[in-house]
Amino acid sequence: MQRFLPVLSLICLLLSPAIAQAQEQFNLEGQPWPAQWVTHPIADTEAFGVYLFRQEMNVETVPETFPIRISADNRYKLFVNGRYVGKGPARGDLLNWRFETYDLSPYLQSGANVIAVQVWNFGKYKPVAQISRGTALIIQGEDRNSAQLNTGTGQWRVHRDTAYAPISIDREQVRGYFVVGPGEYMDVEAHPWGWKAAGFEEEGWHTPEALFPGIPAGGTFAHGGVPAYQLVPRRIPAMEEKIGPLGRIRRTSLKLPDEGVVYVPANTKASVLIDHGTLTTAYPELKVTSGGEATLRLFYAESLKDSTFNKGHRDSINHKALFGFHDAWKLAEGRYDLTTLWWRTFRYIRVEIETKDAPVSIDQAQSRFTAYPFEERAVFDSDKELLSDIWSVSWRTQRLCAGENYFDCPYYEQLQYVGDTRIQALISYYVSGDHRLFHKAVSDFYESRMPFGLTQSRYPSRDEQIIPPYSLFWIAMLHDYWMHVGEPEWIASMLPAVADILQWYEDRMGENGLPGPMEWWNFADWVIGEDGWKSGVPPGAESGGSALIGLQLSYNLQLAADLYEEFGEPERAAAYRARALGINKSLRNLCWDKDRQLFADTPAKTTFSQHVNTMAVLTDALPEAEQPALLERLLKDTTLAPCSYYYAFYITEALWKTGLGDTYFEYLGPWEEQLDLGLTTFVEAPGKTRSDCHAWSASPAYHFLSLVAGIRPAAPGFSKVSIMPHLNGLSELRANMPHPNGTIEVEYSEADGRLEAKVTLPPGLEGTLNWKGQSQTLKSGPQSIKLR
Repeated sequence: MQRFLPVLSLICLLLSPAIAQAQEQFNLEGQPWPAQWVTHPIADTEAFGVYLFRQEMNVETVPETFPIRISADNRYKLFVNGRYVGKGPARGDLLNWRFETYDLSPYLQSGANVIAVQVWNFGKYKPVAQISRGTALIIQGEDRNSAQLNTGTGQWRVHRDTAYAPISIDREQVRGYFVVGPGEYMDVEAHPWGWKAAGFEEEGWHTPEALFPGIPAGGTFAHGGVPAYQLVPRRIPAMEEKIGPLGRIRRTSLKLPDEGVVYVPANTKASVLIDHGTLTTAYPELKVTSGGEATLRLFYAESLKDSTFNKGHRDSINHKALFGFHDAWKLAEGRYDLTTLWWRTFRYIRVEIETKDAPVSIDQAQSRFTAYPFEERAVFDSDKELLSDIWSVSWRTQRLCAGENYFDCPYYEQLQYVGDTRIQALISYYVSGDHRLFHKAVSDFYESRMPFGLTQSRYPSRDEQIIPPYSLFWIAMLHDYWMHVGEPEWIASMLPAVADILQWYEDRMGENGLPGPMEWWNFADWVIGEDGWKSGVPPGAESGGSALIGLQLSYNLQLAADLYEEFGEPERAAAYRARALGINKSLRNLCWDKDRQLFADTPAKTTFSQHVNTMAVLTDALPEAEQPALLERLLKDTTLAPCSYYYAFYITEALWKTGLGDTYFEYLGPWEEQLDLGLTTFVEAPGKTRSDCHAWSASPAYHFLSLVAGIRPAAPGFSKVSIMPHLNGLSELRANMPHPNGTIEVEYSEADGRLEAKVTLPPGLEGTLNWKGQSQTLKSGPQSIKLR
């Protein structure tokens, strides 16, 4: 008997009345939906559970269109006649609960049809990124035909799938903060196989309980009651899904009789180590034949570790073990297609099989890669092979850290943090030209605002976390979006939140012109073992007088001033610039150390960091002519608290600002070292790192285009371009970058102090090429330029 276990939580729908041709769509915009949110009538819908919803209907003639809207809590997977249609909803919060729209016509057939939806709720085990009210489903037809599928009409049936149970995460196994959800357990005999097929016997199934109608965002119930879910349409595309190999076997306790088949005899405990070759985010998919009762477990890890928990070279498996979380299946006699509800992050998988009186074989093992569907449209092609390797690994890192929102890391957290996201949004926009996830991220943080004015540091998140500097860098994100994408009306709608953030800081300024004591977690960077730094918080942040907090405020005050100047509030812009200048002056008076020719972390002048001096350059806290020398000092002085891979982004921005961009390659050593360790993505932090994949470390993909190729916006909405290459000794470079009007193409060759450039700008784009003090006007189309 062939059985199929899908990748996500499903709810089953089956169709019953006959359907005519396509009809005029309903006007649902801003209106309460006729459909009702529904749930299981007797189950604990706040606890872990997997639920199957189904409805049948007959179709005489398949209509041209059959549009529906669908959403669920926590998540759903939708099928029609056994064919996969889609999954969702895209993550948000209760006031911004996404729904997806599908046209089911291509999946319908004349006669009996079955719509099936699997819904799951991870309950108390759900990811921190998952906000929830409780298990629920809603489907709303957009015309008279598809409205027959409206939930709450009495045609639907629901069943709690007791085959599933959560597996709690063992923190000793994952060794770190881990909040992406539970492992999954499934008893295949308890699953109602065939539930997606017409004529399935629904004995023991229930009529769903209707809860309340679907209400679009901004709508209310009678007398102003706020619905549990404020529905908004999904604005990002479906996630990419691509089948590929699971990996190759590196170690096993078995003799393998046939290539591609893992055969485990009766009464045997077996282990197989699979290496995917690179880190990936994917659903594991196994075809398994079981002769009887057995247990199958999959354990996942980014890398293997030795007895002291060191990772070492990521390709090496000798004297190493896999520490990670797992999924498990209790098998029975039969053939099964096995997978998980939620995707997994792994390079290595340990397969454990324990048989009893009958053998088990894994006949096929594959992975279904999933991530946000960014396309690599940019090109960076030089005569230095190392740069190609760094580019590829940076882009893979970025891709694995983006799904329905950006992730700090895909294995441990899958949370969208402002500090990480600012860098990720620039990388993804430069390489793909797709700004939709960028837009969603800015909106997400805007929606996360607390009553006292700050954004949350990470969002969506069911656990509030406040990092005040991240609220500041949300302003930088907004400025980035304005410069690269535009959308002025939308940007203008965000400005009140900018003012609230800056007022929060204004209320905490000390009499000395620097920030006073700061509440919450004032994380700046992972600086370990340096005096005055604690859990990433710089000296003076908690007691007052932190130069770094002051400079981060100055940096974002200046960006806010740009925005307010553009959007018709010059007085506010002037006030913000004046405050930034005041902070810079106080910093020079209180924190400048004449002997070391550096800015100290606090007026006490007992500790010094790369961070403070980098931000001093970016904020013009010292005269422009003195900035290159300061930057060179901070990069050479090994006694300073060092920037990690995260804050290296800002060092590189300072290199660009001071005209030292031609030294950038000198500081790529840490990325080259990671490649030498066999890493296929870039890590969270130097040393004994937790995460092997952290997109804030992928900034070279951005700087290769923005600094080396030198392509940057010169006006809001990228309506003009400034090109200022820093070839760092390269004799040749070719780079392309997507632009809203087309593609920016550059080719450079440099010899004997002479630059030859070929530049092609898309229609409607003009700008300048700047090189060693020379400037050349650029127009749309191809042009060849020679500068000496």
